Amino acid sequence: MCCHVRVTNYTFEYSADGDTWTLISSQSGSSHAWDVSSLASGSYDVRVTVSDAKNNSTSITQSYIVDHASPDAPGNLRVTAAEVSLMTAWDSVI
Repeated sequence: MCCHVRVTNYTFEYSADGDTWTLISSQSGSSHAWDVSSLASGSYDVRVTVSDAKNNSTSITQSYIVDHASPDAPGNLRVTAAEVSLMTAWDSVI
């Protein structure tokens, strides 16, 4: 009879080239907030490896894009005064 062994560790790593992996965190919890403010804008792979108490492990990798560029400011900003309100409008930037 086979027994299920619970996951004991989650390892989060990232790579810009798919070959060199940098540790984000290694922990017992299955979620992690990742501060990407120090990374350059670009495409990154994130790999999560889970391990159990018997040292069985498996990984999954997902690609993400880090984009630090500010969006363009909206164009043609206009404000129209009414009796008791102001109406603001602008042209969207695509």
